[in-house]
Amino acid sequence: MTLVPARVARSVMHSPTCNPQDDSGFRVMSLVWSVAISFLVLLSFALSNAPAQTTELAIYEEEPFDRITLDAANKNAVIEVFPVDFPDGKIPESPPADAQLRIRLLSRPAEQYDVAWGAIAKYETFPDVVLDEANKLVGQKQFDEAYRCFAWLQREYPEIAGLDAAVGNFVLQDAADAYRDGRWDEAVTLLEEVARRTPNLPGIQRNLAAVTEKLVSQFLKERKFRAVRHFATRYAENTRADELQASAKRWSDLLQKLAEQRRAAAEKYLEQGDLRKAHEATRELLDIWPDLPGAQQLSGTLTQRYPLVTIAVSSFGRPDPLAIDEWTSRRDGRLQWRSLVEFAGYSADGSRYECPLGELTVRDDLRGLTIQLRESDSSLSHINGFDISRRLLWMADASRPEYSPFWSRVAGAISVTDVFNIHVELRHPSLRPEALLQPTLRVAELEDVPSIAPYLQESVDRRMKRFVLNPDYAFGNSTMPAEVVQKLVPDARQAIAALERREVDMIDRLYPADVARLKAKNHLVV
Repeated sequence: MTLVPARVARSVMHSPTCNPQDDSGFRVMSLVWSVAISFLVLLSFALSNAPAQTTELAIYEEEPFDRITLDAANKNAVIEVFPVDFPDGKIPESPPADAQLRIRLLSRPAEQYDVAWGAIAKYETFPDVVLDEANKLVGQKQFDEAYRCFAWLQREYPEIAGLDAAVGNFVLQDAADAYRDGRWDEAVTLLEEVARRTPNLPGIQRNLAAVTEKLVSQFLKERKFRAVRHFATRYAENTRADELQASAKRWSDLLQKLAEQRRAAAEKYLEQGDLRKAHEATRELLDIWPDLPGAQQLSGTLTQRYPLVTIAVSSFGRPDPLAIDEWTSRRDGRLQWRSLVEFAGYSADGSRYECPLGELTVRDDLRGLTIQLRESDSSLSHINGFDISRRLLWMADASRPEYSPFWSRVAGAISVTDVFNIHVELRHPSLRPEALLQPTLRVAELEDVPSIAPYLQESVDRRMKRFVLNPDYAFGNSTMPAEVVQKLVPDARQAIAALERREVDMIDRLYPADVARLKAKNHLVV
């Protein structure tokens, strides 16, 4: 049966086009109404089957309400009402049974009702309702939603009765769920919170020790020795529970035993002259237990005898010290080649350049420069001003592979005085004329010139590149590492973890977001 509002019915009956005596008009109106009703039916069906667009609010985000549970005589009905403003904000403890409580139903806000206190079995304020909902969520293992409820209660109503006990139960149940799922780290964190809240809870220390054993076993398999040391040290120093003390001692003893094995291996490799393996064993030793007696001395001895640096890199590059668009190429290029002039940083006047062969001076009018070679450097005794001037001339010769179109346009006269002084005149001023002299200093055309390659690439595979110090390097000194190893670690988090485990000595580049966090670690230098 379709109901039509009275005003609509009256307008239809009095319409001149719907005269009961006019059969054609009546048929037309019947057709119009049929189409209209069909359209409404279809619209109603579409709306009823349309997906809901609103997001359900958490209970503490809804409009506050109190909840009343009536007695058995009223079928234990539960009604939601607007919060009642009680004197002193407290629900009367034992009001007379015939006393009346005036309420407004949430479903009928405009009307007021009186209900006898004797008919009320339970009265819950809005915080009580939220607490009850949080406890139900815990029972349903919806721990994320329960956490939000408890967080709201602790922030808005920290003094509500039963909150501390409910939070304790929530943490304990969440820990049990994490344990069943094998999430040992979460379970340990939650059980530590339970132990902090209720240290005398029967079995809490024993359960915490058992779960921590699971987590430590996992760390040992993953070679996360730093994490194991953390638990061993913390439980040994900050707990009085016998179970945790015993576990801490067992972990410490195990780590020290492993460290002693690696120390023995490192000493053996050192005696045999296998310095690379000695470095690897020493790294593992320091990662496992850095405070083992003799560990630091062994590391220092090995470093003096064969300084080796391992660097975590995000990618390998082709060696090109002038590749301004590719950091990896500049990095590898600097290891294998030197330039006549090299970028050395920034100053108040802009970029700063240096010449590894001697001293570079630019004229005030920016139309000339001078390179004065170091005469006293025995490693450069085979390089003189004529070698450098020849190189500069080749850069202006289009038939040479060293040709630089830009240099050929600005270079003027090139002269040499006193064998060690090269003077360059430019055709017009250049803002940074020294920057034009950065092409690689490849003077291998002269057979007796010492090598200008700092390192020689020894080996490369998918995960690692090894560079060894060139014994004939013209600018070598005692502070240079004997070997540089690049270890490919594309993921920044894995690179930081490798640094923490002492698998690498440094990371070539950091994400800006990681800088502040790593600076806060005392054992790292950023």
